[in-house]
Amino acid sequence: MTQIELKKVATHNLKNIDISLPLQKVVVVTGRSGSGKSSLVFDTLYGEAYSRYMEGLSSEVRHVLKHLQRPTLAEVKNLPPALALRQFQLGSRHPRSTVGSVAECLDLMRALFQIAGVIHCPDHGPIRVYDPSSLATHLLTHKAGERVWVGSPLSGWDQLAPKALWAQLLRQGFTRLYYQGETVRLEDQAPKNLKDYLVIVDRLSLSLEEQPRLVQALTLAFQLGRGQVRIAFGASSEQEVYFKGPTCSQCLKTFPHLSAVYFNPHHPLGACEHCQGFGKVAEIDPDKVIKDQSLSLLTEGVLPWNFGRSKSYYEKAQRAFLKEGLDPKTPFSHYQKSHWQLLWEGKRGSGYGGLNGFFRWLEKKAYKPHYRIHLARFRRYVPCKSCLGAMLGPLGRHCYFDGMTYPEAMEKPIELLTKQLALLENPALQEPLRELLPKLQYLEQVGLSYLQLGRQANTLSGGEMQRIVMARSLGNPLTGSLYCLDEPSAGLHAYDVKRLEQVIHGLKNQGNTVVMVEHHPELILSSDHMVTLGPLAGEQGGELIYEGPPRVESLAWRGSPLAPKDFLRFPGSFHHNLKGEAFEIAFNRINVICGISGSGKSTLLLDHMKPCFEDKASKLVPKGLREQLLECHLVRQDGFGRSSRSNIATYLNLFTPIRQLLASQPMAQGLGLKPRDFSFNVPGGRCEACKGLGVVDEDLSFLGEVAVTCRECHGHRFAEAVLSVRFREKNISEIMDMTISSAAEHFFDQPSILTGLDQVIQLGLGYVRLGQPTASFSGGEGQRLKLLRILKEITVKSLVLVDEPSIGLSEADVEMFYLKLKKLIDRGHTIVLVEHHLSLIKNADWVIELGPGAGDGGGQITFMGTPAQLKTCPSSKTAPFL
Repeated sequence: MTQIELKKVATHNLKNIDISLPLQKVVVVTGRSGSGKSSLVFDTLYGEAYSRYMEGLSSEVRHVLKHLQRPTLAEVKNLPPALALRQFQLGSRHPRSTVGSVAECLDLMRALFQIAGVIHCPDHGPIRVYDPSSLATHLLTHKAGERVWVGSPLSGWDQLAPKALWAQLLRQGFTRLYYQGETVRLEDQAPKNLKDYLVIVDRLSLSLEEQPRLVQALTLAFQLGRGQVRIAFGASSEQEVYFKGPTCSQCLKTFPHLSAVYFNPHHPLGACEHCQGFGKVAEIDPDKVIKDQSLSLLTEGVLPWNFGRSKSYYEKAQRAFLKEGLDPKTPFSHYQKSHWQLLWEGKRGSGYGGLNGFFRWLEKKAYKPHYRIHLARFRRYVPCKSCLGAMLGPLGRHCYFDGMTYPEAMEKPIELLTKQLALLENPALQEPLRELLPKLQYLEQVGLSYLQLGRQANTLSGGEMQRIVMARSLGNPLTGSLYCLDEPSAGLHAYDVKRLEQVIHGLKNQGNTVVMVEHHPELILSSDHMVTLGPLAGEQGGELIYEGPPRVESLAWRGSPLAPKDFLRFPGSFHHNLKGEAFEIAFNRINVICGISGSGKSTLLLDHMKPCFEDKASKLVPKGLREQLLECHLVRQDGFGRSSRSNIATYLNLFTPIRQLLASQPMAQGLGLKPRDFSFNVPGGRCEACKGLGVVDEDLSFLGEVAVTCRECHGHRFAEAVLSVRFREKNISEIMDMTISSAAEHFFDQPSILTGLDQVIQLGLGYVRLGQPTASFSGGEGQRLKLLRILKEITVKSLVLVDEPSIGLSEADVEMFYLKLKKLIDRGHTIVLVEHHLSLIKNADWVIELGPGAGDGGGQITFMGTPAQLKTCPSSKTAPFL
């Protein structure tokens, strides 16, 4: 058993290929975007392994787990159990998601605090919790040789009548009480005063010989004292108080016993009551309420009141101002304190409740979506004043483990946290540490030592998120497994790829097989075996072009960079790790922001440039260019739709004009069909048996649910009447089955359809079928579709910001993408890319490099200029690879 053997693989566009992949080696699968790489690695290799795994489970379990379509092939041999890491499975970007939750470290961190954490009273410091055995050890260690008596207070027995308590104590054999420095006999005391006394449980000397007796006495004393024990030493009347539960000995405030839930902001017991564990609270932002302070009440400058019936507030406010002798014509910029107070607080009895009263009214109506949306427009999020952004309740914030609280541990760089935890020698912590330390060390190994476990996931770059998910998925000490990776170098600078290469080969050295879709030359050359699919994409791909030792053909292309003429200057920012340096981009040119992963590129593009342009455009754009650059559009890495009903026609809004065209045909008009009847998403013309999906899920009991072709429409998704309508002998089902290139020929005289189809063809996606589900697209195809969708929305000269568009693209695809960018430049747009692809960097018109390191060591502008100047920059991390 030395290799995986696949026979006659015909999954998706693969052409009945036979292929052999060596076991316990690193195999790279490359080729043009859409050539069948993902179909081979994920839909065939992983799909078959997953199907075999599902066959070993009970029918009850199979009903719960996700089902994958079985690949089309004749035979497969020697296939190990498989794990898959896809580009679109890069963890949650939810505001509550953090580095620790994505890397699956937080449960283990909470276990450490639960086991060894020490609760601190906010006012009086640490609280020591004792049981009889640990208290006996404590007394013998610190007070050995002394004579003591062990007593219990009776204040915890309020529910018992005094006489009944007195009788019960006598019956249990207790004879002595302690009160105000004197020892008295129980039988001599009146029952009504017992709750002010202490019961003396035992008197003894602290010695090792008496330890069993001491433990027994303490056990009884804790029971009688309801978790509280008093110890008096020698002849002294002073007593020391010890508690079995978490109780402050000074203020007697009690705390619950430690549990992991108190360190979980998503659990009701752990979350801060004020912000519900979010760490931030919403408040009204005055700058959003009044954006232009040159306006006034008379010129309707209060934005929340400029909608519908809210305009009546202007009349109420103006009347209130006139009553107070204030002029409603006064611009907001000239307002005194009395003006602002009246505007926000209103005047009691005047019928005007102020802006605060208006927003309180909106909050009462927030159960209606349009009121809720209107309110959200004028809010901002600020750190919670109760937990100061820690998200936890008082117990979680005031529990210390190894000198740090849980929020402090979340804010420590992973490198420092790992070193601190590695020094722990507590035997009770060995189990959670055995799982946690390898995860943290793996994050360090992939170059993320500068991150904190509490860092929000939605603030990470694509490269950082890629490596965190890899650390979670690949950090398990498995052997004999198949790892299927989808372009692991995505989002990584060439400087970081070497470290990734070591991680991948480390998996191989553990006895695993790694098969990865990849385009990066260094990772290709470092592999043990190479498979190339092609020659082109779609139906023109799917063939085995090469199989053997790794090789990289020189496909470098030469672009035509343009000399910058005008610049847009942006102010500096201190967001995340940025160091506040101002910078400029070339107007009407291709700009690239580069630098190692984690240096601040995505922060600069997503969190600074777009909001900065939108809020301060008049200051950014030079006076002569103000009317030439009107909008800003952003293409992010995430947000690509993968619904089962989503396809390229619906995603790019090509479906609407096609439906309108079919509805205008005489046959459709005769049948009374409307454009909506040609949609498989709404009732009417779609097949109702399958709800327009073309397939139905049938429960085959022991096989679980299986998708089978609909028997009513035979997979065509529409009713017979709709299918009878044709345009140039093609009905709606046949049109959706056409490739983009064929559709462009079919609709050659329909500009509303042809324009969109031509744009798809220009980006090299002419082979894709109109009805092909977006869920089946590769990462490179998805990136180009997202860009196309944005470009369709651009109607004026704009600033176009794109986050790593080369992900999933081969060198030939990148060249085609570059040519599309040049056409956008010809139309007057200005483009800014965050990019690692060396060819795009070399052929850009203007380059900004961030660094020199990652995290706190990055965020500086280390270079700004042309690519030719970058090559000679001695401090650049990119220059050596160019």
